[in-house]
Amino acid sequence: MAKSDRVNTVTKPSEIYVFSHTGQVKGAQRWSDTHVSSSGGGGWVGPHGGRVEAAQVHSNVVQRGKFFLCEDNGAEHEIHSLFGVRDGQRVIAAWGGDTHSRRGYLMGLHNLATGERLIMDREVRRLTASFGGCALAIAALVAAGVGAMVLGSLLMGMMTGADVDLLGAKGGLFFLFGGAVIGAAPLVYLLVRHQQRASWITDATRRVLNSELDSAIAAERGQVAPPAPSIDDNPPAATTALVAAVACAVFGVVLAFQGAGTQNAVGPDNLVPTSKLAPFLPAEVDGATQTNQRAYRRGVVGANYCTADGCYELLIADMGLQAKTQRYGSYETKDGCSYEKVRIENDVRTQELYNCYKKELEYAEISGRRMMIGAVSKDLPLATLKAAVRAVDAEAVLAASKDYRVE
Repeated sequence: MAKSDRVNTVTKPSEIYVFSHTGQVKGAQRWSDTHVSSSGGGGWVGPHGGRVEAAQVHSNVVQRGKFFLCEDNGAEHEIHSLFGVRDGQRVIAAWGGDTHSRRGYLMGLHNLATGERLIMDREVRRLTASFGGCALAIAALVAAGVGAMVLGSLLMGMMTGADVDLLGAKGGLFFLFGGAVIGAAPLVYLLVRHQQRASWITDATRRVLNSELDSAIAAERGQVAPPAPSIDDNPPAATTALVAAVACAVFGVVLAFQGAGTQNAVGPDNLVPTSKLAPFLPAEVDGATQTNQRAYRRGVVGANYCTADGCYELLIADMGLQAKTQRYGSYETKDGCSYEKVRIENDVRTQELYNCYKKELEYAEISGRRMMIGAVSKDLPLATLKAAVRAVDAEAVLAASKDYRVE
């Protein structure tokens, strides 16, 4: 059987296998298949009138062709194609596949009577269609995602000295995209290289097909067959793939530098890094030892402290412009059993907040209209939270923010 679905992928020209058959055309047919469908329609009719919508009718016409190629030895091959032939004409049909299966797809037709030739590029490309392209594309997407987080974090740390908090940092998106582009660069090389190899094998297949058809024509006419084409089994140079990969890497670094410039610029998100705030959290407060220290995002750190009566969380946060936009004055609000009390004492904003639904008490002090030190608990009284907040050196915390201006 000339055509098979078990043709293997070709990865180099030496694996290309081409064969042909010459014979007379019989039973040439052409016809069209029409597919009709409808959509819409409907409506309603009542005693006082109504509305009726006509259905929309759609039709699709597909042209088809078929003929039998009858060899002189009696063998017949059914050919499905719109190639121009009529009964009695002699035609050469060429199949292409791989040397391992020695089977192939119909790829070329030549009408000896009219001189018309058809090379079926779609079938030619089937020989390289599964040559790792989809797998490489998926791998490139995965590499971009991993690169975005891993390389983006590393770039941010190296270029700015900031905490690894891509989503919470100014310029974080530049580092994310930069890391993604750099991470995908090696696979961009492989993808471009794959396309180069696929194109190279496709061109080689066309040349072999044309040579097979020319040889069959010469044999039909009793002439000497032309020499077979010389095809190098070595792949083309990887220059284009290398250029593409290097361009990706350079673009990723440029994005990272843009992120570094944005991160270090004076702006509303230029908050104090958590690495500079964490040391201000005391190791112990009135016998309560610090546990579970963590950074929530750039500019916010916290830790837990527990006493015999309960636990609380102590937080240090750079409020940035948010603190400057808050209402700055003494006031009280109440909503059922929940309340908020705000006082200004020596240019320090103190805030006492109770949420009766969560049964949660919070006390905070904001210095310099920017740096907040707060404690929150469900178990402990206000006096304990105040003592915890005042155990932090507020002046030192505020001084740490001087190098990170917000405007």
